[in-house]
Amino acid sequence: MIGHWISAIFLLLLGIIGIWLSKSLPVETSEELGTSFFPFLISIFLLILSLINLANLFRREKASQPISWPEHEGWVRMGLTIFLFSGYIGILERLGFMVSTFLLILLFARLIFQKSWVASGTLAVLAVLSAFGLLTELLGVRLPASPWKWI
Repeated sequence: MIGHWISAIFLLLLGIIGIWLSKSLPVETSEELGTSFFPFLISIFLLILSLINLANLFRREKASQPISWPEHEGWVRMGLTIFLFSGYIGILERLGFMVSTFLLILLFARLIFQKSWVASGTLAVLAVLSAFGLLTELLGVRLPASPWKWI
């Protein structure tokens, strides 16, 4: 039961800190959403969900199920996910959006979901092209460019 309380309070604090930190990000113009909007929105969402979780915990004192820890394979997958996203952040500016995102999705599909190289590559190409088209054409977002002119 204590694990439920700890996670709810941790997420509540994370939401409050996220709101506070997003206020320090630069605000563009009133017509554009700018870089501070998305972290602020996610933090508000996290805060609301943690308050709902806390309200549910106050209503019922007994947990329906205890929190179970993942098996060894689950820990490996979580660690690998953190490693892949950290690597993605590290190479995004150097290699550009298309190459970095392709590598992230390719390795994620291959290593985490254990798909074949062909299936992983196909998924990565389709996801990169879809995300690039959506972000650049429909939303007008400038993405990090590749150092190679042909990509």
